[in-house]
Amino acid sequence: MTGCLRSTLCAVICCALFLTPEKWPFAADLWEIPQSVNAMSPLTTIAFRNRVVVNGQRVTLLELCDAETLPEDWKAYMAGIDIGPAPEPSGSKVINLQNLRAYFRQLMESQGLKPDMVTLQLPERIIVERRKKVISKTQIEEIVRGHILNGVPVKPDDVAIQIAGLEELPVLPDGALTWEILTPFHDPVAGTTTLTIQFYVDGNKAQSVRVISKVQVFQQVVCASRTLKRNEVLSAEDIQQLRTDVAQHPERFITDVDQVTGKRLVSEVAKNQPIGTQMLDKAITMKRGTSVVIVYQQAGLKFTAKGQAKEDGSLGDRVRITNADSKRTLSCRVVDPHTAELIP
Repeated sequence: MTGCLRSTLCAVICCALFLTPEKWPFAADLWEIPQSVNAMSPLTTIAFRNRVVVNGQRVTLLELCDAETLPEDWKAYMAGIDIGPAPEPSGSKVINLQNLRAYFRQLMESQGLKPDMVTLQLPERIIVERRKKVISKTQIEEIVRGHILNGVPVKPDDVAIQIAGLEELPVLPDGALTWEILTPFHDPVAGTTTLTIQFYVDGNKAQSVRVISKVQVFQQVVCASRTLKRNEVLSAEDIQQLRTDVAQHPERFITDVDQVTGKRLVSEVAKNQPIGTQMLDKAITMKRGTSVVIVYQQAGLKFTAKGQAKEDGSLGDRVRITNADSKRTLSCRVVDPHTAELIP
């Protein structure tokens, strides 16, 4: 048989050897049957496995065989014959047994052996699969949890994560697993958030999965211990601290009791309801209509006069005070409930 005819025949056989049911062709540079440098050991039998599970991205001829029945030189020779890409982790490929017999006949002839003297022990079917790993929902939650904890300065026990939406559980090739988390621009770290996890196996991009998660971040926040009315000035007895989810707007919640005590409410607050910063105003120090002392100091001199507050004011606020003698309205700063300092 001429070299050209052999090359053509080998190409036809290799292109039809592996079916999924679609044809599974060899790489073009492997259509020629490799020649061995040294004379090969005698060979009488080659046994094949009915189910082949491979680790890598390519399949070798040796992986189809029961290697324990082969001499060492044949193992090394057949391990160097690449028969094509491995199936995807979620799928499988089937060997065309008729073409496999034809291929091995050519292989035996290339090594100077009589094909009829070598027995091929073939099962009814040879299925090739790729070793895989399925990433569980629990693993997805832990990946998201680690990402959230890197972005939220709280204790791990104060974070609760629930997967609200998951396209599918990733099915990946076996190997060293790493991942990268992609977040939409300006998407919040906590609350209901959408993430894309890009998985890599042995450094190669394997699969992306989109995850919708509900993240709760709990803290001890200041809440009302009873129903509180508008304009009430808060005391220690009016407040308590309760464990509350602050994920959506953490800036609105107060965790320090001292930031609330002495402040005035601008709206009613129900019992156990968190007291937010938007609900508070400074406590009223000086009430409208109160008789006050107007103080004016300059160059070591101090003058006082009687007056009346024309509006409510908190400590340090600028309020209008009417001088009782001149009836003039002055701009003053609240010092205490009954004292106002004249502003020059």
